[in-house]
Amino acid sequence: MRNQILEICIEKLVEIDGETAVSDCGKIESCLGVLLEFLANLHNGQSSQLQSTFYALLITFERAILRSFRLNYVQYYIYYICSLDSSFCEHFLGMLFNPFVAASSSSSVVAVVGVGHTADICLAMTANYISSFVARAAFLEETCVSWSFHILLDWMENYLATWDEISCAVGKHTVFYAVCQAILFIFIFRHRILLPESDPECWHKIQPLLSKLVNCSLNPLKVCNPDVVQEFARISAEYQLVFCFSVLE
Repeated sequence: MRNQILEICIEKLVEIDGETAVSDCGKIESCLGVLLEFLANLHNGQSSQLQSTFYALLITFERAILRSFRLNYVQYYIYYICSLDSSFCEHFLGMLFNPFVAASSSSSVVAVVGVGHTADICLAMTANYISSFVARAAFLEETCVSWSFHILLDWMENYLATWDEISCAVGKHTVFYAVCQAILFIFIFRHRILLPESDPECWHKIQPLLSKLVNCSLNPLKVCNPDVVQEFARISAEYQLVFCFSVLE
């Protein structure tokens, strides 16, 4: 019953968040504060209940958050609960990556992605959540960072191997560009983990794939966020991975 009430509360918060201006966020911040305090109390006293609550909130995230647009606050509850247990991070990322892993195992990534405009937007939003979580969650283990980054790289490579070169319209490749931006964003914040000085082999694994991203005819550097692209170009040049500035000119 408790978890069902929480699910209803999250769904209501999603409604409020989508309709609330950033300048008028006091109500939703107060509600989220109560939710986070409740989760903290569970963590301090009842770990088994925290686990069942996490799974309920994870299902709610998949059902309600990933299908909602223009949210500013409510989605961060999942980041907080993931910070309480490293196993939660793995389950959360597993849920987010599931459609991309399914697509990569298909004979045609493009066929799996191109199932409709709304579905593509949801997948693009999922890629955005992956990038923000992997790039910025300080509590995320390094193995999860590396694993996540390489899944995105593999998906990008498979997409380029199967897409129809006749169609270069940006609107037909929404998910591809979202994944590319996720790759760039994660690299910006996690390049020291992805390219450890103690393992030069990592450079040789990543460099060919980043080169494909930068130089492909879909030209993601022209579509992705300019600030993200510029910072990626600077860092990748510093590591002599790939030189982007000639593509950008």
